[in-house]
Amino acid sequence: DLHSFPTRRSSDLVGGFLNHFPISYGCSHTRLGEPVRMSTYSPARLNLLLSLGQLEISPISLLSYAEHYEDYWLLPDLSISAAYRVKSVALFSRFPIDSLAGQSVALPDTSATSRALLRLLLEEYYGLPLVYSVCKPDLMFMLANHAAALLIGDVGLQAYYEHSRSSDLYVYDLVALWRSWTGLPVVFAVWAVRKNWAVKNKVETRGVARWLQDGKAYSRRHRSEMLAAAVEYLPFLPENYIEEYLDDLSYDLGPEQQEGMDKFLQLLYEHKFVERPVTKEFFSEY
Repeated sequence: DLHSFPTRRSSDLVGGFLNHFPISYGCSHTRLGEPVRMSTYSPARLNLLLSLGQLEISPISLLSYAEHYEDYWLLPDLSISAAYRVKSVALFSRFPIDSLAGQSVALPDTSATSRALLRLLLEEYYGLPLVYSVCKPDLMFMLANHAAALLIGDVGLQAYYEHSRSSDLYVYDLVALWRSWTGLPVVFAVWAVRKNWAVKNKVETRGVARWLQDGKAYSRRHRSEMLAAAVEYLPFLPENYIEEYLDDLSYDLGPEQQEGMDKFLQLLYEHKFVERPVTKEFFSEY
């Protein structure tokens, strides 16, 4: 299902992974004033649909924003970011990370941003020459054919819970590695609106931006209820583990998050993940 406005096309406003939950839960309890249906598309699908103009507003990965920034405005003070750890974006390795030179690393086909982050860390921070292969996010299959594997999202969160407590694999949280390297948070996702739609629909865009902020605020005010609902979303993980995970995430896009965002965007350009330097632009009618 798409989030639908009474307009010619539609918008996905929230997203479907646990890391979106504090926004989606709050928004489901907050009135927008327009008919909306929430979707559960993967990040890669949301990136594609917004870039094709089949959505007008959506959470998208930071890399997708960098690739299409000239077509988008950022919605103010909204992100999915982490300052010190994240658990759901992690490298699982059969060897210590500094022993991976010349080895092959499996990358999931579900997140280009996390793939780029890992490559920057391994190649620039650790100085490791590596071979990469993109495949389905199945940890056992990935490690049967590669020295290490990157997992993200709910699959990564579950794998981190299972393997970070044992000695069978070396497990590395990418946010912790980035923090050691740069001293900054990682911004994984932002909410963006297509400029050509927002220009003609300023009232609707402003309403959605406020609705998302209201949803974020609602989840903060009703934290215990939100956490109880989140536990039902992933019942195979302990409640305290899910609580810690959501506490480690930020949904703001304040000065510190923007500094981390700028650093990542700069590195994406310097290392040719994107063709042009990226200039952030925000929807100014909010």
